Amino acid sequence: MATNLDNVKAASALFAMLSDVFLCLPTRDGVVSLLATPVEQLRGDDGAEALAEFVAENRDRDAETVLTEIAIDRAALVRGTGAKEVKPPYECLYAGRNQNDVMGSLNRCYAEQGFEKQDNIHDTSDQIGVELAFVAAMLERQSALLEAGEYVEAEAVIETVSTFRSQHLNRWAGQYADALINHADTGYWRAVGLLLRGALSL
Repeated sequence: MATNLDNVKAASALFAMLSDVFLCLPTRDGVVSLLATPVEQLRGDDGAEALAEFVAENRDRDAETVLTEIAIDRAALVRGTGAKEVKPPYECLYAGRNQNDVMGSLNRCYAEQGFEKQDNIHDTSDQIGVELAFVAAMLERQSALLEAGEYVEAEAVIETVSTFRSQHLNRWAGQYADALINHADTGYWRAVGLLLRGALSL
């Protein structure tokens, strides 16, 4: 995990963005904003390149149509509707561990770090968006500590993130990222899968 301040901030922003993708429904304004993004700003790793390709291919299409396609694909890939063989992104469905053990471990970890889901989020603690939000919050905390010169405390946060990822997120989210990449009908959700895979490698 990154320790350079700029890299920590970038990683926190990436995890927060991905968390929003999985926890929030897509909106027309969001699609319009994405399609208006200069492709040059999206260049980077495989996920960014895939997103740039999606923007270039859909820039001149009706935003409402693009939104509908993204929403239908989301329902299949995130909510498990339709005929796709993609399990929804909940750790308990992927990790091969007792559900009570998984949920108990997650809830203890969140409580110890003072992390709470936003009031408008009703998904369970093991949904990928919630786990990504936790990592984003910890990286934001690490960033603040680094800026304040509190390096020992920042190191402790790094250890918390590393332990959480090894015990939870990284044990299963890679499988889900691969499912997105292989089964998405839209370039948007394929790009999300690639961005997720990239985030997991940080």
